[in-house]
Amino acid sequence: IKVRQFFPETWIWAMVDADKSGKASFTSNVPDTITSFFISAFALNEETGLGLSDLKTSVKVFRPFFVKLNLPYSVIRGETVAIQVTVYNYMKDAQTAKVTLDNSKQEFDVIVANEGNDIIQEGTAKEKNVDVAPNDGHTLTFLVNPKKVGYIDVMVTVVGNTVGDAIKEKLLVKPEGETHYINKAHLITLEADGKSSRSVDIEMPEQIVADSERVSVSAIGDILGPAINNLGDLLRLPYGCGEQNMIRLVPNVVVLDYLTKARRLSDKVKTKAVANIETGYQRQLTFKHSDGSFSAFGREDSSGSTWLTAFVVKSFIQAKPYVTIDERIINESLSFLLRHQREDGSFVESGRVLSRYMQGESGGRTGSLTAYVLAAILSSPQSKSLYSQNLTKAEEYLVKQLEESNNVYETTIISYALHLYGSKEKDNAFKKVMSLATVTPDYTYLQSNDSKHNYYYYGSASVEMTSYLLMTTVLRGETEKALPMLRYLISKQNANGGFSSTQDTVIGIQALASFASKVSEKEPNLKIKVEANGGEAKEIEINKENAIVLQQVLLDPKTKSVKLDASGVGSAIVQVSSQYNQLKESEKPSFAITHKLEGVENENILRLRVCTKYTAGNESGMAVMEASLPSGYTADLESLHDIKKLDVKKVETKDSNTVVVVYFDKITNEDICLTVKANRDVKLANLKAVPITVYDYYDRSKKATVFYSPKQQSTCDICEGEDCGQTCRLKK
Repeated sequence: IKVRQFFPETWIWAMVDADKSGKASFTSNVPDTITSFFISAFALNEETGLGLSDLKTSVKVFRPFFVKLNLPYSVIRGETVAIQVTVYNYMKDAQTAKVTLDNSKQEFDVIVANEGNDIIQEGTAKEKNVDVAPNDGHTLTFLVNPKKVGYIDVMVTVVGNTVGDAIKEKLLVKPEGETHYINKAHLITLEADGKSSRSVDIEMPEQIVADSERVSVSAIGDILGPAINNLGDLLRLPYGCGEQNMIRLVPNVVVLDYLTKARRLSDKVKTKAVANIETGYQRQLTFKHSDGSFSAFGREDSSGSTWLTAFVVKSFIQAKPYVTIDERIINESLSFLLRHQREDGSFVESGRVLSRYMQGESGGRTGSLTAYVLAAILSSPQSKSLYSQNLTKAEEYLVKQLEESNNVYETTIISYALHLYGSKEKDNAFKKVMSLATVTPDYTYLQSNDSKHNYYYYGSASVEMTSYLLMTTVLRGETEKALPMLRYLISKQNANGGFSSTQDTVIGIQALASFASKVSEKEPNLKIKVEANGGEAKEIEINKENAIVLQQVLLDPKTKSVKLDASGVGSAIVQVSSQYNQLKESEKPSFAITHKLEGVENENILRLRVCTKYTAGNESGMAVMEASLPSGYTADLESLHDIKKLDVKKVETKDSNTVVVVYFDKITNEDICLTVKANRDVKLANLKAVPITVYDYYDRSKKATVFYSPKQQSTCDICEGEDCGQTCRLKK
């Protein structure tokens, strides 16, 4: 019996070339899903343009006898799930079928429910027999306790009188609590036959969920390597507004530019990056206003933002070599920007950017914003010929601001803009910025002088400012001086190659690429030995053939110390990454969260009332609430419209509708309340607590997490038939 296990949501999305007669053929294996696929097509021609097909065809995938699984998106270790199996019989005759749940890998326990003491059934499979009438279906369940964290296989085989079927799907098993990530990245640079050695301590708190630890070492021979390998997931954050969406677009453009110049661009990376750019571009257009501007939530906002429009237009111009960008949109946005230039040459903010952390204060200080807009306009190749008067006025204004400013961020971005423009004052500007830098034996970096905001002071702003400083230093051709800045930025990266937030990730990756393009011709030939807790060493070899391949070594989860010994020649980024789960609420929350379950008498319906307010001041920046649903529940999508009627900007779901994400323009010190509704799709017992988290999107130090549990059910409550032990049958 063939095991069905290929279940894509979209079967075909492909481009083929037609022959001279206009005909094309395409061959693809049909998925294993029992359904109908509708197929349509359109064509593009240089002379005749776009052609659409009037007709659609369909492919019906069907078996007269088959089995179907109903699995939740995920479960939490320690929960008991009733795996629902339905056998369908469209034969003329009734079928007596043997249904077998495979457990050969011993990734879960199959149990019989018993009040207070469930019985674990031994063996590598669990069998049940069912009679299925013609043109009918029969549903049964298996009670399962997953033992392993991660994806486990759920495979069911059904054999009738004359027919059979088998299906295998993945079930995600999560550890309890909330996952925390730690990444320590290091740049290794060695000259011919060089050697280096360093030790990295793995620090984890005492109170963590058992067996939730993960420790790994990864290495790649390219400065942009981590970003190249994680273009779709640079940040572990939602991308729901017009500012955040740009993370889908800009890093992909930067990577394509860099790999093209370095002659390392593969078809696979190009295809993925171009697809990300096209998706980001189309989505960004939904945040556009009729006057050519852009804002965080599009026309839901009263006006567009000067800062965001500059960010978008610069990105669109940079993306033009790779995807089709409407020139009219670029021109409208540039016109919008120029309409917001004052007589003194400065640019003013026309709207509200949700967080100054996102914009690096460039909307808060006229000099910063003017430098940012000037840099954006200069990205257009025709800018100096078309807008020379506007650019000259902006440059003159920035020179004046440079003399007066004592703000580190403003001084840094002005210096960068003056270098792009080619100003006569660029050397003085650079000298002033370097006088503000912190220099250590390993690093050169900049810090904000706004010490009232700790996260900004130590995190996102420092990355952004140092990135501008690195790009300025590279523009000056001072590569050696830039190396300590590069080391600092790499030390701040997360495991996926991003940084803390959207803007520092965008600018940080641009800075890394500006440096990497100067040294990309040097081929690495390195050997890196990884030794955990003084045990046997594992070796990673990096050469020109695998320079942009991310190599990873998984270590013992209990590892406390990692020693890295490198030898050879070239550069590589080595990351020591760890993660763990904690089942505890925030110790110093910046938001108050209260919750209450309503209508708990019906286990199939969940109504969660959540209230939150800001406690670290009068109001937050843009805030996000993520309400996770208990295992087996999915959000009632119709009810999300009720949340949208409140004082919120946007509501969406993620993880197959098991997490509700709500965006707020801001959260004040007065309660705002909403109700999340969900339906139970799969029965589970011993449900674990799940989190509700509220955080300032651009200042993750300001957050709060609480946990809640729905009404508990025992295994006796969810068992059926022979899965119910004697005490359960008596109870029922």
